[in-house]
Amino acid sequence: MFFLGWALTLIGSMLIDHLQLLGLRQAWSWFNGETYEIKPFQRQWLYDRIRHPIQLGLILAFWATPDMTVGHLLFAGGLTLYIFAGTHFEETDLIATFGDQYADYRLRVLGLIPRLRRTAKKNPDSGGAYTSGR
Repeated sequence: MFFLGWALTLIGSMLIDHLQLLGLRQAWSWFNGETYEIKPFQRQWLYDRIRHPIQLGLILAFWATPDMTVGHLLFAGGLTLYIFAGTHFEETDLIATFGDQYADYRLRVLGLIPRLRRTAKKNPDSGGAYTSGR
């Protein structure tokens, strides 16, 4: 579980822009006197099954231990609470940035529990109803 958590974190971060994730792209734009433009909303294959694979991977890695000491329990519990709080604020920002597009995505894809099958997609022929994503 420990290595699965770190693998999920790594894969999840590789599917998005590393420089933007770390704030380096924004800082570089500011340094050059340019206005930073947010990339359009997109989802890669892993993000069709779970909205927050990086956070889930970190939670798995923090809690997977052969010996749960009091110190490790405090570490894992504290960082898990921090991740939940951060995810709440991140989603608030994403809804403010991407509007209905992200709100719709949020309704169809679970946050920290992955779906093993693809999510439903809108069928334009059925008045916007959702159909299987297979």
